[in-house]
Amino acid sequence: MYVNGQGVALGHREAVKWYRKAAEQELAGAQYNLGLMYGLGNGVKQDFVLAHVWWTLSARQGHSGAAKNRGIVEGGMTDKLIAQSQILVREWNSK
Repeated sequence: MYVNGQGVALGHREAVKWYRKAAEQELAGAQYNLGLMYGLGNGVKQDFVLAHVWWTLSARQGHSGAAKNRGIVEGGMTDKLIAQSQILVREWNSK
């Protein structure tokens, strides 16, 4: 809604806020979309590690687009960045 300006003013930051709330409730689609926002730098500072984190969480729930995007972004990440993402995913799973 906010990301496309449907019925409200276009606002990537507002979209990120709502995607995050839904992603924290483990909704795969919201996790995927939050990954997109980080991957593209829409409403947040571009961060491939956080994009990778959210796509990993979404992909684990069967979201094929998330798995595809995670694979693409991994191609441009160093082993150190991938390891950082994996640490954040483990921390998320231990909540």
